[in-house]
Amino acid sequence: MDAAQHLAAPPPSEAQVWDWLSALTDPEARIRRQAAYALERLGRPTDASVLDDELKALRNALGDEDPDVRRNASEAILTVAMPKRPL
Repeated sequence: MDAAQHLAAPPPSEAQVWDWLSALTDPEARIRRQAAYALERLGRPTDASVLDDELKALRNALGDEDPDVRRNASEAILTVAMPKRPL
């Protein structure tokens, strides 16, 4: 998927969080990169227990061998950790 297609794709749904968390440990780096990116696009989960598990998995991904996985995970942490504020 090229960058334009990636940006145009609809955001993942919160129901997919567990699949994306599992994908953070996939053997293929491209899958791990996409998982971290998807978690960033989802933003902060509404369920506190999901938030804790997601942040733990993303922190673990900061130690990934692939620099793009680490970058996506760090960006996801910044997005997920911030509380949603009304406009």
